[in-house]
Amino acid sequence: LCWVQAMTSRSKRTFKGVTSLLVTLCSWQALNWCFSVVVPKPMPGKTVDFLSDEAKDRMLEGKNKFEKAKAEKDPALIWTDVSEYARDLREGKYGWDEIDASDINVRLKWAGFFIRPKDGDQRFMVRTKIPNGIVTSDLLDFLAEQLEAGEDSACIDITTRQNFQLRGIRLDQADTIIGRLYDLGVTSLMSGLDNVRNIVGSPLAGIDPEEIIDTRPIAHELNEMITGSRTGNPKYANLPRKANIAISGSTDDFAHTGFNDIGLRPVVNKEGEVGFNFEIGGFFSAKRNAISVPIDLWIPPSDAPAAVEAMLTLFRDHGERGDRAKTRLMYLVESWGADAFKDKVVERMKEIKPDCRPELAALPMPRLPKFQGLEQSEKSAPIQRRDVLGVHSQKQEGKSWVGVSVPAGRLSIEELRHVSRLAREYSGGEARLTVEQNVLFPNVANDQLERMLDDPALKLGRLQVGAGNLVRGLVSCTGSQYCPFGIIDTKDTSERTTKILENLLDMPDLVRFHWTGCPNQCGVPAIGDIGFLGGPAKIWDEEKQKAMATSGVRVYLGGKIGEHPELGTLEDKSVPLLDEYLIPHLCKLLIERHNAKMKPGYELVETEDADTNPKKKKVTLKELMITHEGSELKDFEAYNTWQQLHPAMA
Repeated sequence: LCWVQAMTSRSKRTFKGVTSLLVTLCSWQALNWCFSVVVPKPMPGKTVDFLSDEAKDRMLEGKNKFEKAKAEKDPALIWTDVSEYARDLREGKYGWDEIDASDINVRLKWAGFFIRPKDGDQRFMVRTKIPNGIVTSDLLDFLAEQLEAGEDSACIDITTRQNFQLRGIRLDQADTIIGRLYDLGVTSLMSGLDNVRNIVGSPLAGIDPEEIIDTRPIAHELNEMITGSRTGNPKYANLPRKANIAISGSTDDFAHTGFNDIGLRPVVNKEGEVGFNFEIGGFFSAKRNAISVPIDLWIPPSDAPAAVEAMLTLFRDHGERGDRAKTRLMYLVESWGADAFKDKVVERMKEIKPDCRPELAALPMPRLPKFQGLEQSEKSAPIQRRDVLGVHSQKQEGKSWVGVSVPAGRLSIEELRHVSRLAREYSGGEARLTVEQNVLFPNVANDQLERMLDDPALKLGRLQVGAGNLVRGLVSCTGSQYCPFGIIDTKDTSERTTKILENLLDMPDLVRFHWTGCPNQCGVPAIGDIGFLGGPAKIWDEEKQKAMATSGVRVYLGGKIGEHPELGTLEDKSVPLLDEYLIPHLCKLLIERHNAKMKPGYELVETEDADTNPKKKKVTLKELMITHEGSELKDFEAYNTWQQLHPAMA
């Protein structure tokens, strides 16, 4: 201090300037240390190190290009390479063309990055793993920031596995995304190709008055085990094919365990202890759809990780690795037999956890139609599956959850910001995703409900608490807008179609529309009340006097979810995807099967087809026209434009 006081005025100004500069530099360095993202270090080893000799041999035989790619360069290496790619691209050390093509097209999927040219030049779709679908406002804000750094058309989709898919992401964002997701308790690692996909649980976990078991801790524990605490775990990263896992918390089965490779459904044993029965082998594909099979193996919740590990390692070591269409878990179960598979699971469980307590129960397993002090009734009528959208009282006194419809699961960046803000203001910074692609806000104080429901974000836009009975049941895959496999556009088409139908019809009941753009069936049309699968169709050309190709859909009817799931059946194999064909067709189905009625001023009438050309009858919708106030409308599409039906949204 004395030295400074002895300085001249000029020296003091110089000293002040230097110290100010040093403070600034130190501050920026401190900020950099505070806010820089550290990418987690993956667990050691390669995926091939954990394979049985049988599995290694299967990798090298046959013509499976994915197995060959895994053999040529181990997928676990990408967990480190992806961050190096991001940094080197930002720093200009090398160009896009210098990146290994197999990394871009195959291995980056192990990091959750899927090249999607339709998203934009050199853009990726990024898939997250969010166990039980529980998200926070901090996570939503970060995702919005990353989308804003991408394409102008960037958006985010809620999937049928309770997670997010981001669109329009650049590869040079990868290290930031992976590192920050880790900090926020989720990840993108191991979310694609031959990995376990997002662990699905009940969106009402911990708040449901009819809950049998809280699925959150089990979903979290399984996710941490499989992903190596979200750092990348080579032990489970080289399966023969993907594996889906779901955990149900009530008889409603909001997690859809019946359609997963491994499903945990809550039941009680003979002593009345709550645990799980396993349902195995459910899946959807271009070749086959299958509902999972109960194997009558009861376990306490504490044994769930050991049981799942046993099943996954058996699948990894002994599953078929040839024809990709026949490599899901169900094929292994069928080749061994359900009883033999169950015996092998129990044997391996005891190796993993010697004190485990599996019970081989005789059919039928005890069932819980509702949580009523664990009372059981084998003769109880099937339980009507509840609708989680809207306002519902929780088991916590003075609290409610608010279920909000997100049409087709698509959110703009602005809508994502709204969800984050609503969660922060009303539900403690938490929101929950559903397998029906909607959002729930838990733990809303009852004295805040009126204010929340009056929020402009829930009244003026697409996000609605009181959405119509078609929009609230709408599920859609990505479709041709972004997906390279999509045959038809599904997101916009499905939302537009439901809006038109809701303007034409009074719908007293919830009807679940499931749209998918290709035979891979990501939108699971077979479980919808009415399902749509994109494909070719034909319409009659009067001028050319022949059938011409156009886009169309296969229509499925009667899918069921809940306590007793069922697959729908094919109703029509080719309906043109044009309003004048599709809308009347759906009006008739909704009236005949779902108690719908035409609104005043509209009438559905039978007409005779005067043209006797048999080709025309095969390729056109023959019997239906829409009339308005008695006059026939031959050009339905021209009359019911989007602007006329929705002037406020045009």
